[in-house]
Amino acid sequence: MKKNIQNYVARWKKIVFPFRFEAGTSRGILREKESWFIILEEKNGPEIMAGECSLIRGLSRDNPALLPVKICEIISMLNRGIWPKEEDTTGYPALAFALEMLHLQCGQDAPQMHYPSPFTLGKADIPINGLIWMGDYAFMMKQAEEKLQEGYLCLKLKIGTLDWTLEKSILQQLRQRYTACELILRVDANGAYNYHQAREVMQDLAALDIHSIEQPIAAGQWEKMQLLCKANIVPVALDEELLSCTDKTALLEAISPQYIILKPSLLGGFSQCEEWVKLATAYGVQWWITSALESNIGLQAIAQWTYDICQRYALMPHQGLGTGKLYAHNFSCPLEVKNGFLHYDSEKNWNFEMLG
Repeated sequence: MKKNIQNYVARWKKIVFPFRFEAGTSRGILREKESWFIILEEKNGPEIMAGECSLIRGLSRDNPALLPVKICEIISMLNRGIWPKEEDTTGYPALAFALEMLHLQCGQDAPQMHYPSPFTLGKADIPINGLIWMGDYAFMMKQAEEKLQEGYLCLKLKIGTLDWTLEKSILQQLRQRYTACELILRVDANGAYNYHQAREVMQDLAALDIHSIEQPIAAGQWEKMQLLCKANIVPVALDEELLSCTDKTALLEAISPQYIILKPSLLGGFSQCEEWVKLATAYGVQWWITSALESNIGLQAIAQWTYDICQRYALMPHQGLGTGKLYAHNFSCPLEVKNGFLHYDSEKNWNFEMLG
């Protein structure tokens, strides 16, 4: 039975999550990340529900300067028993995602439950890729070795900052040890290259049986991106390209990518992502789902939806989930990684002390 929000008090809290290490991308080094939490607390009981509005500065479309004002408007609406409409979060995709998380919880018996399934019962797991962050050669190799020891069968390397010869040598060493059937290798350029550089890098990647390259050139260059996809040197996955897109059909028709990558907190929530999935399926474009540095609150919601939609479409590629260990502090939750799979331990409880 759907919960009545009039039985809850709404408030919000901002939390800054420090990284355990300097997380390098071609856009720069990340040392911390901020999230705003929309919280519903039961007036006469212990229940607490939370939705995460997760921001990556320079990438998220939500304006961080205006976001607190918009959040206060949303909190006021909730405390008057009014559920915000879609237009109330126009231009704020991360906030829309947070509210969708809460809306889904209001329809379930347990807090932080969004899509009950065999996954949330601990009876099915989600295959994920191990992410290798940018850094110097030794740091990247150390990460790769750790992921292999942990049982990952799919690794994704951030590229585009080091000298390409060094980055390529890491991939070469991994491929010399494991065939493409034994270890899937993906790379993510975050738009680091120009068109000609991208083609050269992709030629090298093709010789190494690389699964795909994410966003080889910066977003907004549809004609050049279409040429890279059409050449099919290495399959291309669109990532940042989707974030500012106002016409999903036009983008897919113009570029014809091999893959698209779906990030709910950057794209406006699950409903927006499901529109992408429906269109991608119609155009023969494959997809997988990636978290975007959310805390465990946002991550577990994305994981629940990931399992649900993959079951509906009868596919389960390696997903880009499992960021919970990035931070020096996080919410204790049922999620854990086992041998390269994301597992939900239904016996473990949540700890919401950080929301106090």
